Amino acid sequence: GAALLFTDLRDNRAAWAADLGTEAAILSLAVQPALSFDDRENAQRNLNALQARGSISTVALYGADGDLFARYVRPGEAAPPGSVPGLAHGVHIDGGRVELVRGVYQGGENLGTIYLRAQYDVSGRVQSYLSVLGAVMVIGLIAALLASSWLQRVVSQPMESMANVARQIVELRDYSFRAERTTNDEIGVVVDAFNNMLDEVQSRSRAL
Repeated sequence: GAALLFTDLRDNRAAWAADLGTEAAILSLAVQPALSFDDRENAQRNLNALQARGSISTVALYGADGDLFARYVRPGEAAPPGSVPGLAHGVHIDGGRVELVRGVYQGGENLGTIYLRAQYDVSGRVQSYLSVLGAVMVIGLIAALLASSWLQRVVSQPMESMANVARQIVELRDYSFRAERTTNDEIGVVVDAFNNMLDEVQSRSRAL
């Protein structure tokens, strides 16, 4: 379970970061006209649209000069830097904190930079995984209980019956005891063979 949880968190975080990169690419296309024509109002509308993504806390758009052009900050979150952050372009993951820096290009010309800050919900993912793991464990324990009950009836009880008969014969020297057959499978055949052997031993003992 621990190995699966580690793998799930790693893969899911990578997929989540890739999805965040896709959103940044879409935003890059959307804000190109705003940067080209210095339309801050249109840029702000595009940034505000990302409030639908609850995990994104801060979005900033910087112009070609590196100064802040427009921004969206979710209430209670820290504001973005006033100039382009000193991070390499790409996704940067530190625990549950994810930062993304991406350039905005049009025809090979650098129009600006997009900065995204998001929070990856590690605890929520772990809780979700543990709830599934707990359900699987409960189902597994119930299945094990049913299997052990069946094995007790089919295998353990007939073998214990033969062991008790053998013990009584050794202690009492009485060959009239017989094991009880409870199944019609291979264990039942063994019980029959055991009882037939006792019949033979009892007959020879009486003859002697």
